[in-house]
Order: sequence, then structure tokens, then C-alpha cells
Amino acid sequence: MADFEVISEVTLGSSTSQWVIADISQDYTHLELDLHLRATTSSNSTYPGGMTFNTFTGSNVYGNGVVYSNNSDNGSASDVGPDNANRIQYGPRISGDGTASDSYAINKMFIANYSSTAILHKQILWQQSAATGDTSGGSWFMGFGAGAKTNCGAITQLTIWPDWGTSGQEIKAGSCYTLSGWK
Repeated sequence: MADFEVISEVTLGSSTSQWVIADISQDYTHLELDLHLRATTSSNSTYPGGMTFNTFTGSNVYGNGVVYSNNSDNGSASDVGPDNANRIQYGPRISGDGTASDSYAINKMFIANYSSTAILHKQILWQQSAATGDTSGGSWFMGFGAGAKTNCGAITQLTIWPDWGTSGQEIKAGSCYTLSGWK
């Protein structure tokens, strides 16, 4: 049976446009990241977030796809993010600050072989769930997705941010994560 250990648990003390998880231990084979995210936007909706591995800022190396459902469409839809993007799109889900005050989007992400220098195609799977609305009513959102980055060495850093094109939005203080490793 594989060993599972919590590496770090962090609650964001002040709002930020990018949340960087740096100096990730290389003592494990796989990473698991549990995120509870809320944005500073006043909307009562949920939004996609972006993620990069290491300090990469180039292009043509990420691809991803998402399947999601919510109670307003009474079914499901699929959305395939563009291949050759410069980030994992739609990965982390982020609740707007107009939702109920104790509502955070919940995300569980798994990155296989993150510490390997021999396996250069890093793959990520994620699950996400978020409530929308306010005290007068709302809906829910859930999604599942997968993504990959090619030509990637060992992952030592993750960067997460709101990714819906509205400038000035940030990840709100009180958002938190737990980073764990699988041996």
C-alpha cells in the first residue's frame, strides 16, 4: 500500500492575484492538492481558474478537457480547452464573493509522477464542486477534468489564479489548500 502524507496546509492571509505554492518537496511520486477557493469578485457565480507548473510562461505545452454539469442546464456539457495553451485552463474552480459567505469552491487535483525527471509528460486529473447564488436561491456546479503538460521536468512549483478575463479579480483571503504526497 502506498504511503500518503500531508506536506503542507495553508490558509491565504490576504487576497492575491496569483497563489504560488513553491519549493514542493520531491520526496514523493504523486501529488494531491485539495483547494477551497473564493474570489474577490462580487458575482454569485463560479469561475474557472488557471494553473501552471513550475515557472513556465511560454506556450504550446498544455492541453486539457472538462466535463461539467449544473442544475441550470439539466444535463451535462463538455468543454475541451485549447491544446497548446500556456496554462491548465478550467482546472481549479473559484466561487465568486457574492455567493453565501461560507461557500468556497472545492477542488481535488492529482498530479501523477510530479517528481520524475524521466517522465516528462505530466498529467493532472481534477474534481470540482461549487455552489452559486445567494440567500435568495442558487444552483450547483460540478466538474471533472484532465490535463497534461509536455516536456516538463520535476514539478517544484504550482501557480493558481482566477482565469476568466476580468481584470482586478483575486483569490480571496481565507481560501486554503492542503498539499499531500503519495510515495
